[in-house]
Amino acid sequence: MFSNYEHKAFLKWISNFETNTSLIVSAEFNYKKYLENYNYEGYANDGSYLKFLVNIGQSLSEKTGINLFASVRKNLSEKSRYIVSDSLIFYEEEIFNDLYSFNSIEAGIGFTQILGDDFKLSTELRYSPKYFTSLYTADEFGVELPELREDKQLSFGFSIEYDLGKILEGLSASVTYNYIKNKSNDYYYDYSNQIFSFTFGYGF
Repeated sequence: MFSNYEHKAFLKWISNFETNTSLIVSAEFNYKKYLENYNYEGYANDGSYLKFLVNIGQSLSEKTGINLFASVRKNLSEKSRYIVSDSLIFYEEEIFNDLYSFNSIEAGIGFTQILGDDFKLSTELRYSPKYFTSLYTADEFGVELPELREDKQLSFGFSIEYDLGKILEGLSASVTYNYIKNKSNDYYYDYSNQIFSFTFGYGF
């Protein structure tokens, strides 16, 4: 039911300036087509969206950098897929976090600091409101309401990465913390969350 194939076309421009400033501008078009077609009203057989991104990076010193970024996502289809179970509707976005179901504006700032020869500290603050084009809200009893869902998400995170190249070239370890606050007019998506993770990485 949800099986599909996707295509992406994009343009990206990268420029570096003598002021140690970098600029990235990109535009992309994404399209997905479901493997099975259904002739139900409001039921999607394909989907597409446009996304535009600007990222400005600035080196403040040899070991310190900062970047600002913003993006706009425009959904070109206003249909979605869903399944019905025990009289409840489960939309694809709720199951798979479908990227073809909303319009959004995202903005944020990031900071990177190299500490000594082996440590790297990174932090990021991001704000992302989402306006869903076909997903309706529900109350605490699961009853669908007439308003389309709107989320306003604020997130903050930081990570510390340690270079283990002295043990094995390309090996690293990192610890990451993320805090997410999602304000929504849907009862089930009005939440806050904290995520801790520990990762080993190896680059060839």
